[in-house]
Amino acid sequence: MFAGHYAAALAAKAAEPKAPMWTLVAGAQLIDIGWSIFIVTSVERASSDPSLQGSTLVLGYMPWTHSLPAVIVWSLAAAILAKYALRLSMRAAIFIGAVVFSHWMLDLIVHRPDLEIFPGGPMLGFGLWNLPVPEQAVEVGLLAVA
Repeated sequence: MFAGHYAAALAAKAAEPKAPMWTLVAGAQLIDIGWSIFIVTSVERASSDPSLQGSTLVLGYMPWTHSLPAVIVWSLAAAILAKYALRLSMRAAIFIGAVVFSHWMLDLIVHRPDLEIFPGGPMLGFGLWNLPVPEQAVEVGLLAVA
């Protein structure tokens, strides 16, 4: 899921017009922005396996960005930052936090079981990445609906 994450930002903008679009778009990708920084700095780990269908990513260790507790913290931090640093309304801040959280929910649909319920705990993922055409249809469908 990449483009599909933006559907959450578009839907949130429709529901809360006072939330700046740039905050919603950044929120939609905040988890992956953090993940990219943590991959470059070796805090988290990923590799590639060309033999895999669909996405070749093997996401081996992502407790700081893609575990459920981490995403909750990122979501709360984004909402608090939006409320106090950007001086947005509580409603707009909540929508921004919800968009950040939606990232994990959408990843749950497409990822293989690599999303931790808690660090070191069981991993979830429904694996839609393994079916590239249906996965792309879901992403385009989400954007079209939003």
